[in-house]
Amino acid sequence: MNYAYLLLTLLFIGCGEATDETKTRADTVAIEMEPGKSYRVYRGDQLVKTSDDAKISIAKTIQENETVVVLLEGSAQIIPAR
Repeated sequence: MNYAYLLLTLLFIGCGEATDETKTRADTVAIEMEPGKSYRVYRGDQLVKTSDDAKISIAKTIQENETVVVLLEGSAQIIPAR
């Protein structure tokens, strides 16, 4: 179940919109998510579980074409797209 949830999460994250296409992979730093804090994610960003019990809420706003994720429990990272 957790694996399916992660795949669904990554699918929704891929629907965002990239804002900075000039970054290189060397400039990319993983963002450690904090429980209860909202994060905006964009097309190409990766959401990586760093614990087996990680649960993440996803909210997609179609009109504004943005995706917001919140770590509910466990731990995870966001790796911004290059």
